[in-house]
Amino acid sequence: MKKILSREAVRRVDAATIAGGVTGIDLMESAARAFVQTFRAFHQGVDVTVVCGPGNNGGDGLAIARMLIDTGIKVTVYLLKAERYSDDCETNLNRLRERNIDVHVIDRESLPMLKSNHVLVDALYGTGLNKPLSGLAEDVVRWMNNQAATRVSVDVPSGMTEIPELETDAMVNADRVIAFEIPRAELMIPRAGYNPIGIHFPEIGLDKKAIALESTTSFVIEESDVRNKLKQRRLFDHKYSFGHALLVAGSEKTFGAALLATGAALRSGCGLVTLHGVKSGAVAVNTALPEAMFSPDNHDEIITGVEVSDRYNAIGVGCGIGRAGETAHALMDLLTHCNVPCVLDADALNILSEHHAW
Repeated sequence: MKKILSREAVRRVDAATIAGGVTGIDLMESAARAFVQTFRAFHQGVDVTVVCGPGNNGGDGLAIARMLIDTGIKVTVYLLKAERYSDDCETNLNRLRERNIDVHVIDRESLPMLKSNHVLVDALYGTGLNKPLSGLAEDVVRWMNNQAATRVSVDVPSGMTEIPELETDAMVNADRVIAFEIPRAELMIPRAGYNPIGIHFPEIGLDKKAIALESTTSFVIEESDVRNKLKQRRLFDHKYSFGHALLVAGSEKTFGAALLATGAALRSGCGLVTLHGVKSGAVAVNTALPEAMFSPDNHDEIITGVEVSDRYNAIGVGCGIGRAGETAHALMDLLTHCNVPCVLDADALNILSEHHAW
């Protein structure tokens, strides 16, 4: 699992990494290499426009442009005009100029229309932003959002702040975000104009001890975490070796939810799955999922009662059960007598939200 950290926590990790002997410019090079490697896994045979700001996010963008050019990609580089640039941004700007690579200074008339086979790399503003964009920077963001090109943001979409209330609609509508090693809290929260295809967190060599010292209650689950939980099948294992799940799901009008949940439980590797559902669903479950067992409720239309037995190893309840009064009391009775792990979903949560005392 990867920790989800605040911007301040990420800054502390960056500072610890630099204090450990890695220079800021070297860390920027590492970040740019990680970005380019991830970028090329998704984008081949495209022209790229990199839009850079005056800070370290812009420095990342300038380094990324240089490395993309080294791979043979056609790259156009734009840099926001500013009174001063961060030291590392200035260093990477000079590295491009030493190689006679044109860097276009952005003004309102200099930005072209881009075609759909183009990719825009957004390196305008990163995690240092703590106020809404305005002026020329806001105009540039609106220009990026109006292009047919795919937008890939460096670290965070420009205009995104840690506090959504500080944002205007001037935020890059990123199609993909390539962040640096640590998931930021704001990247994991949906908000207006932000709905990327994917978020990626390639490693860049940050101090592992510093990351471990940061406390959090939020994590990103990775494929490796799930794979480590899968129980290996052995030669003489049988269905009773892999647990018996009880699902309480569905009503007369939403029995599809019961079938989907039961199929998912079987697919996940449960040795046995029993569905407790409305009596009228018997034919459907026996036809669609003959490998599942069926426990019919006394009612044809809603769930009214569930017998909890010690033969079950885990219980899932809620998918499509509705919010009828008898169903609500059946849920409360189940929770009162349940002594095994229990997962509540969908209408089970809705019922609890309507009965705060429970």
